[in-house]
Amino acid sequence: MKPVVLGPSGTGDDTLRLPSLESLRSRVSFAHALRPFTLEDARNYMRFHLERAEVDPAVFSDDACRVLFQNSQGKPRMLNQLALHGLIAAAAQGRDDVDGRFMKQQVAAHPLYRAGHHDAA
Repeated sequence: MKPVVLGPSGTGDDTLRLPSLESLRSRVSFAHALRPFTLEDARNYMRFHLERAEVDPAVFSDDACRVLFQNSQGKPRMLNQLALHGLIAAAAQGRDDVDGRFMKQQVAAHPLYRAGHHDAA
């Protein structure tokens, strides 16, 4: 038997409940759903990755972290996408940091994360 890790994004549980997938579901020996990050989790996650990249975590202000958290709904993939978008935009504009106001502007400009489009990731 080979281990398989499934990582559904939101609808996987419902899909596995389909009668046609009974055979697959019967082979699942462990299942766990990850909860979204809290604001503090998001800050720690960002700090961890920025430090590993040898970047000063202060590149994102507390307000920017809050904007990222709110617009990512605490989902790591969305947090990564928005943070990268903010970093690229900051670099393109010659900025050394990302504050809350700048991050709000970047979220508003991002085609996948504008108001009402949070399910895109």
